[in-house]
Amino acid sequence: MGNFSQEICTKYFSSLKGKITNLEKRVGGKVIFFDGELNSSSAFHFHKVLRKLTGKKLFLVLESPGGHIDSAAKIIHMCKQYFKEFNVVVPSYAKSAATLICVSADNLFLGSGGEMGPVDPQVLHPLEQKTYIPALSIKDALEFIESSNDPYVKIGLTEKIDPYLMGAYRRVIKLAEQYLHDAHLVKTSKSPKEVIDALTHKYISHGYPIDIQECEKLGIPLKKFKDEKIMDEVYDLFEEYIDFTITHSERLKIGLLILSSNLCMQKIKIIADPLPATISNLKKEDSCNNSLVQGNLLP
Repeated sequence: MGNFSQEICTKYFSSLKGKITNLEKRVGGKVIFFDGELNSSSAFHFHKVLRKLTGKKLFLVLESPGGHIDSAAKIIHMCKQYFKEFNVVVPSYAKSAATLICVSADNLFLGSGGEMGPVDPQVLHPLEQKTYIPALSIKDALEFIESSNDPYVKIGLTEKIDPYLMGAYRRVIKLAEQYLHDAHLVKTSKSPKEVIDALTHKYISHGYPIDIQECEKLGIPLKKFKDEKIMDEVYDLFEEYIDFTITHSERLKIGLLILSSNLCMQKIKIIADPLPATISNLKKEDSCNNSLVQGNLLP
């Protein structure tokens, strides 16, 4: 049954490739669909797809919860290195570091259901490996300590915060501000300073939706397709993809998908069907086999 799932994936992503080819004709440029976190690995695989494309315009359909801000900056630089015009299309969400990619584009197409979010950099915990802490959470903790009038409480709480985190917080916030200062749509906004402050300090929630209306308030310039049906086609492609992942959610776990009209890079976990419960002499953990599929799924 594992092979059957892989065949389903191959057939579906081949059809998705055809839809991307049609979308390219409509927008007059190359299209990359990206779904995943931003890190050094996804940036590496992104370049594999990007360097196979030629043309003047790139349209990146972006779906991402964010990740490492340096990796986001790397993807931005690569896109601008290969293409004269870099466009980003957000049908659903592009949060945190992915927001940096959005505002660094030459043109940003934000769908009616699309949103960005605060650029809230993550700080790596000095002791707990692979544990990241939102920089603004560290800021909140420091401000809470500072607001206390009891010197013993201040001392006690301060001792619980690693000095590394205090310094790292200030460093990553300055890094985010530096990247945003150079972002094209920030520089061309009504008030760059206000936009930078809003994206790094204003919003309390990491998931706060910065949608079309919020962009208008901040003065972030947005673009619309001359033919409104193009965004509908983007949504058709995106919603079909989401429906596919939900339908096969028990068997299919997609960690990363980067798809163009001629190449697909993915990290997909295919879970085989569990054997019938009537089969005896099997340990519970042996009833499911996992396989990882990576690399080029499409010819």
